Amino acid sequence: MSSREYPLPTYTLATREELLGLDLRSLALFRVGLALIIIVDLIERFGDLKAHYTDFGVLPRAVLIEKFLNSSVWSLHLFSGNILFQGILFVVAFICALALLVGYRTRLFTILSWVLLASLHSRNQMILNAGDAELRLLLFWAIFLPLGAYYSVDSALNSESKLLPKSIISGGTIALTLQICFVYWFTAMLKSDPIWWEEGSAVYYALNIDQLATPLSSFMLQFPKLLVFANFATLWIELLAPFLLFVPIKNSFFRCLTVFIFIGLHIGFRLGLVLGLFPYA
Repeated sequence: MSSREYPLPTYTLATREELLGLDLRSLALFRVGLALIIIVDLIERFGDLKAHYTDFGVLPRAVLIEKFLNSSVWSLHLFSGNILFQGILFVVAFICALALLVGYRTRLFTILSWVLLASLHSRNQMILNAGDAELRLLLFWAIFLPLGAYYSVDSALNSESKLLPKSIISGGTIALTLQICFVYWFTAMLKSDPIWWEEGSAVYYALNIDQLATPLSSFMLQFPKLLVFANFATLWIELLAPFLLFVPIKNSFFRCLTVFIFIGLHIGFRLGLVLGLFPYA
């Protein structure tokens, strides 16, 4: 009886471009996501325009400049405390975000959107959270990326017959990838309290914070063992999942897996806690 020999499976290692580059189509979706977040954020903030951004609200410019503003911080919104002036800046930011959404003069409107967003945040830092900082950073790195290469007005108006590559590697792609990884790595490292690593009770305590609680929070509190699991799952996902982006074998599969893992994590954040922009950024 003859024995059969089965060849061992072979795997091709990912190239440098695959490990450190980004798909141009994914960057187009990234552009749309950024623009939508900015638009929704502007609409929400517009409801408190007078209270948060004028001299007739909780933080007049004189008080901000005298007691809180760092000398290195700048803001176009400080030129006037008039509600009309602030409203005009909001409208301009909204128009820039719409242009970014459809990919018209993409790099220009990415820069303008970042300038206006940074200016808005500097006007009243008392109402910001980590999600706002992350949005600014993502938008900053977006300036150095070809966000309009696909699915955009720019690409539709491009008369060149040269075919675009599907992916690109540059300092911008590396910086954006590492920026996303750093968010999770440093978040996990900062969770050094025993309630995270020993007791596993951090999620339980978080869901008990009334100002952050959602309707689902009180329901989840009925399942303490599930909350302990969620506690440690969050830690290990934040600590280890970013490394999946750099797996040299079947890199595309592991990148997609990482995306879905983090989407699930952020859906959990949004359902359980009111965290502003953080679950979306």
